[in-house]
Amino acid sequence: MYTNGFVMVDAEKMSKSKGNFLMLKQCIETWSADTVRFVLADAGDSLDDSNFERKNADRMLNKLNSELEFMKDR
Repeated sequence: MYTNGFVMVDAEKMSKSKGNFLMLKQCIETWSADTVRFVLADAGDSLDDSNFERKNADRMLNKLNSELEFMKDR
């Protein structure tokens, strides 16, 4: 994994002074490793700054949980 430019969180530059600084371990504890993996993959793969959106993480966690429930029913 590499980063080109700044890492954005909810379309703002990640910064400790803004209070939107996220550590990878914290994200994994909040959403799960698979969820964070999908959200980072969707955060941007161009020359634009990567944008980690918390609402996308919440949405992806719900999708993965739904998929897990679907697989358990099979």
